[in-house]
Amino acid sequence: MDCIFCKIANGEIPSDTVFEDDNFKVILDLSPASKGHMLILPKTHARDITELGEDIAGKAIVLAAKLGKASMAALGATGFNTLANTGESAGQTVFHCHIHVIPRYDDASSIVSWVPGQSDKEVQKETAKMEITSEQEYLRELFYLGKTHDKKHRFQPQVIRKYINVLNLMNSLNSTEDMYRFTSLHYEKLVGDKVGRESVRVNDQYRIEFRSEIKSGERIVTVCNILELSNHYK
Repeated sequence: MDCIFCKIANGEIPSDTVFEDDNFKVILDLSPASKGHMLILPKTHARDITELGEDIAGKAIVLAAKLGKASMAALGATGFNTLANTGESAGQTVFHCHIHVIPRYDDASSIVSWVPGQSDKEVQKETAKMEITSEQEYLRELFYLGKTHDKKHRFQPQVIRKYINVLNLMNSLNSTEDMYRFTSLHYEKLVGDKVGRESVRVNDQYRIEFRSEIKSGERIVTVCNILELSNHYK
């Protein structure tokens, strides 16, 4: 099948990728309606949202909400549109189902419609920094879905909410050193057998351990674990 979005979703064509898992690839729109305009591409081909299975459609909506919330924290957006064009009369031009997540700002002149702009490489790079990677699937699920299917890693809802808030705050900063400004994070660089890792506090019971590195001028944060404080300092 000669589908450009299938090729992008499966890595045959390069793209500015914000997030990827087994079901979706999220990329930055090349003709953005606003700063941070993203497209959610299902990896399984469907012509439009009417052909999308209920399970994948549900996951896509949850993911769209998480991405929109992340754009508000990282880019200063004050709202966002979630939009799926279905059919030519509705403006669909690529017939592989995709969902637009469009951050909106107080000075925006349009709420629903837009005139496509020119892609700005510097803005694309800045927005791509939003991605947080995870060593383990349960960490990714907690951040993007607010829950995990891994029975070995279950947390109270208030812990999960705080975990998401902390990661969104980290995304909004220019460098890991900026975390020192937020005393509630109790940011520290680890030593001993954990050299190379850093950590921040979720609450009085849990901490997040992560690694950070610069690749091609971009900051990459990889979440390693959520640990109880008693285990974190062993």
